[in-house]
Formats: sequence, structure tokens, C-alpha cells
Amino acid sequence: SAPSTSRPNEYPESYFARFEMPEWLISMIIGRLRTDDVYNQAPHYPNPDHRSTALASQGALLYVILYWAPKILRLGKSAMREIVDRHYGDNWVIAYGAGLTADLLTEWEPYEAASTALRNAVTAQSARDLVQRASTSVDELKTSFKRYLSEGALTEEFVLSNEKLLMNTVRDANVVARFVLLHNTMTHKSVSSCLSYMPSRDKIVDL
Repeated sequence: SAPSTSRPNEYPESYFARFEMPEWLISMIIGRLRTDDVYNQAPHYPNPDHRSTALASQGALLYVILYWAPKILRLGKSAMREIVDRHYGDNWVIAYGAGLTADLLTEWEPYEAASTALRNAVTAQSARDLVQRASTSVDELKTSFKRYLSEGALTEEFVLSNEKLLMNTVRDANVVARFVLLHNTMTHKSVSSCLSYMPSRDKIVDL
């Protein structure tokens, strides 16, 4: 689909260009953010399905930094494919500041390499599968929390004996709540039909 007509041409990279940064520095930063676990979050998210959540903070930073390197967004096909697969393939709506979110399917439309990489990773079917999986997870987690939080269930002995299970449940709840809250703001028409499969906000609040 065509880029939004309300967006100024070559924005925001033209704005970022006012604050010139050394090209070698931007290249080094992008290289680290592409490949490393900068904030050492991976050990706290042992489930491979949670990788993009573990890397969400640096993924948000990478989204901003890439506007200092628009050539990568436009022409860096292999680089963008690697970036999307690692950071955004299952979390394409990101939070990059307090109250600031971006649907990358929409934001990256003007950039051929970035848009192609993301559209290959986030199809209507894959987006629907992710949303439906999140909805199923919400129902399962509500059942788990109801069991754990019933009166007399969380005894000291139970907590000490089931620490790993409880931590996994809380972690899963945080991941799915984050996904639902962010992706409820998706704007791109190629995946917006998935919103009808989203869990209700009441269900998320109940978590």
C-alpha cells in the first residue's frame, strides 16, 4: 500500500539529519543493537518465543537510530531481513518512549528494504496466528491465576516448591499483556482485521 499522504516527504530522516552524527558511530551502534543482547535480558527470558520481548528495549532504540541511516532502511535488504527476524517479526508494534508507539508496517512503508523485510515476516496469516495464540494464552493464564490466587493456595511450602512454575506463569502473563496492549494499536490495513481476534481489554485487566 502507498505511504500515508499526511507524512512529509523524507521525514523523519531529514529531521535527524539536522543533528549530524559520525557515520562510523552510527554503524557501530546499529551493529551492536542488531546482534548483541545489550541489556543482558536473554537470561531472564529463557523461552525462545519471548526473544523479541527480551530485546524490546534495544529494538526500540534500533528503530530510532535507523533514521540516522536511511540508506539501510531503503537499500539494506540483508541487514533489514536480519533486523526484522530478530526484533520485529512477532512484535511489529513497538513502544519507543513514554506513551509513544509505532506500527512498523506503517512507519516503514516509504523504505523499500525495511518494508519488504517486514511484510515478508508479518503477513495477514502470521499476524492472525499470533493474535489468536495471545487470546488463547490469556484464557489459560486466567485459569492459572485463579487457581494460584484462590484462598489458601499460595502457602510458603507451595511457593518454594513451585517457584519456577510461578515465575514462568508471571513472565508469560507479562509477555502476552504487552503484546496485546501494543498490537491493539496496529494501524496497517494489511493486518488490521486481526483486531477482531484480540482479547478484550477487560480480560487483560483481569490478568
